[in-house]
Amino acid sequence: MISASFHTNVLERIQFYGLLRCLGASRGQVRHFVILQGLRQSARGVPMGLLAGQIATWAACLLLKSVSGDRFSEVPLFEVSIVGIMAGILVGFLIVLLASLSPAKKAAKVSPVTAINGSSQLAQNRHAANTKLFRVETGMGVFHALSGKKNLFLMTCSFAISIMLFLAFQVMVVFLDQGMPALAPWAGDLSAWAAGGMDPSVIEEIEAIEGVEKAFGRMEYGGLSVSSGAESGTAALVSYEEKQFGWAREELNRGDLDAVCGGTTDILVSYRDGMLWQLGDVVTLHAPLGEKQVRIAGILSSANASCPAGSLGYIICSEELFTESVGAVGYAAIDVQLGGGRLLEDGKIADSGKPSEGGKAMDSDKLADGGKLTDSGSDRTVSAIRSLLPADCTLADKRLSNEEAQSSYYTGAVFIYGFLIVIALITVFNIFNSMNASVAARTRQYGVMRSIGMCTGQLYRMIAAEAAAYAVLGCIAGRVLGLPLNKMMFRFLIADKWGISWRLPAPSLALIVILCFSSAALAIRRPIRKIGRLSIVDTIKQQQ
Repeated sequence: MISASFHTNVLERIQFYGLLRCLGASRGQVRHFVILQGLRQSARGVPMGLLAGQIATWAACLLLKSVSGDRFSEVPLFEVSIVGIMAGILVGFLIVLLASLSPAKKAAKVSPVTAINGSSQLAQNRHAANTKLFRVETGMGVFHALSGKKNLFLMTCSFAISIMLFLAFQVMVVFLDQGMPALAPWAGDLSAWAAGGMDPSVIEEIEAIEGVEKAFGRMEYGGLSVSSGAESGTAALVSYEEKQFGWAREELNRGDLDAVCGGTTDILVSYRDGMLWQLGDVVTLHAPLGEKQVRIAGILSSANASCPAGSLGYIICSEELFTESVGAVGYAAIDVQLGGGRLLEDGKIADSGKPSEGGKAMDSDKLADGGKLTDSGSDRTVSAIRSLLPADCTLADKRLSNEEAQSSYYTGAVFIYGFLIVIALITVFNIFNSMNASVAARTRQYGVMRSIGMCTGQLYRMIAAEAAAYAVLGCIAGRVLGLPLNKMMFRFLIADKWGISWRLPAPSLALIVILCFSSAALAIRRPIRKIGRLSIVDTIKQQQ
């Protein structure tokens, strides 16, 4: 972008550099003049960038602390990094120096004749535009885009890098979503565990309580001996009911779970690294009620369970299959999702004063030190739920941890998309500079075209075709380079951990392509208005 800015500045001052040559300046002096001009601009731009970056850093630290003061307690506030500032100064001046070298060479090539004839083109084209495939104005616009090899390369790279970065960081958003179980649809606000099991009928009683949105339970049996032709070991057998099977469809990597729901011959298995099981494999369950052979009907990326997984992970089955294999042992875990409330008051968990008869409560996550218990409608809901649980039941309140996980997710997503917005803005500014440079280099040429009969509309279409050529080539290059990068990052970050198959990120790809074309369309508005306001005589005589 900086190189394109200097290039635009050189094109706008072609006659000035020609006059310097007329006055006796050598090419080396003109080249040094352009480089010193760039360094002078950086002397103003670098401090502004350091100040803006420091303010953005402080704002980011404040945002992190406001999201979760406990999680980001060690993040410093209003501190200045001398190393970071020195690195910013060094990088800023080096980038400006490197970006000004090419425009300086172009300015040094300007001959004294340029100052006399008023030409603003650095080089003359030796080939004509191909008008066989397109209309005259469209063909000339495409020809203008393809004639400048270096400018075409920079513009194509600008679009391609934006697309590559967008597709790469899109994987990070998926990673955040997959790596936070608290954001899963089955995440409960309250979780209850009982070593002796809980009667399934308690689910209907809990759902009848005001303030409860959903309640669902699982029967669990850990350390189950399992064998198959591929591998043998131990696994945790977990039963799902209708709600959990519905959510499991979103976690299904391969296979079909319709045969598992209500069936007694098919199971689902959770993915694990190095897993040898495949769809259709027959697995023997050495259960307490006897051996039972079942078929693997699907593979899940993750499973909802509270007991430890065995060496072979989790095996998900229907309640009927669990009962035939282990027996009616009752629900080992029950999750409850509350409607509306978070039970948070002044950033602390709201809980009831004393546990009800026979019940005990525990916060398995984070509870603010010295937090006072409060009473609310949600507290009464929790108390009512606790009163339905057996004496040996442990009730954990997960709302605060879920809230923090959600805040962390949104924080990460904001930073990721914020970085993408910065990249998109750089792309837009680069397109603006490049299009302005192209128009500045051909201002007199546009005037000559209008003098021989080209209307304003044709001139507009010619400039639009030039911008469209940049966008098309950039999007093609970005897709060719960005999709393999997206697939590679997806495999390393997600597929190897959760076994999820890579799919073409069509929505993200369409979004960034639309953004690139919109940027190109927006970039040509100013040059088009500039040309439209000039008369034919003024356009030909105009000196940049």
